[in-house]
Amino acid sequence: MKPLPPEVDLRTRKLLLQQRSAVLREVLAVQLERTLAPVNQAANKAQEGGRWLRKHPILVGLAAAALLVWRPQGAVSLLSRGWGLWRTWQRVAPLVSRWMAQAEARSASGAGSDSETESMPSAEPTEKSAPSKGR
Repeated sequence: MKPLPPEVDLRTRKLLLQQRSAVLREVLAVQLERTLAPVNQAANKAQEGGRWLRKHPILVGLAAAALLVWRPQGAVSLLSRGWGLWRTWQRVAPLVSRWMAQAEARSASGAGSDSETESMPSAEPTEKSAPSKGR
């Protein structure tokens, strides 16, 4: 962006900078959405898988029993890993939910923040906005 000429008053410069900032925020939002889309899709698939497992507990139990009969040592190893992951998740889940709530609150408060342009003062010169001669 080329520097503005000195004859452009401060209000116009402020408005132009606010508009540029809004455009940059939109570009950043689009880039972030594109970057995080695969992660979001994987999370959605994991949620769908969890729902399916909850709806079909008998199949899950049959698969676990078959694994226990077919490979008892592998089943015990898998069970201990699963138990460790479960305990880890129980410790981490409150932190994750708190972090997600904070992120959601930040995005909700930032979504409607175009109040910068709405709360701009009128273009009429005032004593405060007049340049001082002492500089």
